[in-house]
Amino acid sequence: MAGKTKHPGNGVIPPGTAPDSSSSGELVRIPLTESDVEESARLYTEVFLAEEPTPRSRVPDPALFLHYARLYARFLAGKNLSLVVRDEWTHDLAGFIFCIDMTETAESVGEWAVEFLSEFREAVIMINELEDRYINRAAISPGSMLHIVHVGVSRSYRGKGMAQLMIKKALAHAQEQGFRHAIADCTGPVSRHSFEQCGFHEAGFSSYEAFSLNGDRPFAGREGGIFLMVRDI
Repeated sequence: MAGKTKHPGNGVIPPGTAPDSSSSGELVRIPLTESDVEESARLYTEVFLAEEPTPRSRVPDPALFLHYARLYARFLAGKNLSLVVRDEWTHDLAGFIFCIDMTETAESVGEWAVEFLSEFREAVIMINELEDRYINRAAISPGSMLHIVHVGVSRSYRGKGMAQLMIKKALAHAQEQGFRHAIADCTGPVSRHSFEQCGFHEAGFSSYEAFSLNGDRPFAGREGGIFLMVRDI
């Protein structure tokens, strides 16, 4: 839009991708910064607790999750790999994409990260086992493989292909920093489709129903599974 000052390096998503409303404007992609931490942590909490797989016997505490989500978002803000999307007219947070270097581990991030992941032990182990079957972690050097950890879109902005747009922007942003490969663990067919639309292909799959841990099946009765999606950048 003429006459408007853009944040340096912003990517502007065409207005047609926003909800059909006179109160919505262009959706502007900007790197996740400290000023976005609170809103992105709240949206992450909302999306994760509503959509991500957890054992039915364990209901995450939203307040505790939000506490860790703030720490997580603040950590990501310092890495310059994650992005948020804001409505340029309302300044509402429309979505986020959280990314890390594949060589990062919970232990390297800090004690809080280990505690956070322990709340979702079963899903974390399932994902790690899937990745270990297809990825040689020892051969990955820092700054070479982007791990797209989570993509979230506010309910008001869904159905417009925004997830795919954020994935493409994140890949381009990572490529500028020297990354050459990317992976994502998709926990359902909807997210799998979004990554396929962005050039990813399925490298492996783990079924919720078949997954077992110490003789237990924490996701018994749950359909589908986790797809390991990969692509070169």
